[in-house]
Amino acid sequence: MLLSLLAACGGAVATRPAVVPVAVQAAEVTDAGALGLCLPETKTPAPCMEECNRGIAAACAELADRFETAREVPRDLTRAATLRERACELRDPQSCTAAARMHGTGRGVVPNRARQVELLVAACHLGDGAACATAARAYETGAGVSADEARAGALRERACLAGDAESCGDD
Repeated sequence: MLLSLLAACGGAVATRPAVVPVAVQAAEVTDAGALGLCLPETKTPAPCMEECNRGIAAACAELADRFETAREVPRDLTRAATLRERACELRDPQSCTAAARMHGTGRGVVPNRARQVELLVAACHLGDGAACATAARAYETGAGVSADEARAGALRERACLAGDAESCGDD
């Protein structure tokens, strides 16, 4: 879904192997819009795993938080990154930016600036103005991606429309 979203926006999309666990790949990809039994105060991660496997983005994000902070599960940054990407694919913009941050810093994954920008663009298309602005700067400077002023301009415009006032300058 993430790759088709990026392709529809005119960006060059490099294919890469899926990093989502098989149990999650087979999941239904509709988000019920709210957590069911997966709540931050729930002691066991089982309800979160079940809901994430059913395609509920908020449950995947909650699980990612747990694996990142070692709350009720062993710390596993690689699994946290995978779950953040899964929640991003399920259209959770905060998870896209969190996954982008992990790729930028190498937290749980090999540092990958191109993947970071790809995830920022996904967050941008989900309405995160700050992610649009950051991705625009990457395309302006060629940081991790090929410099592309037209793409940078389109991302700056989206950033402005999403409320990032600094992106609304007079070009």
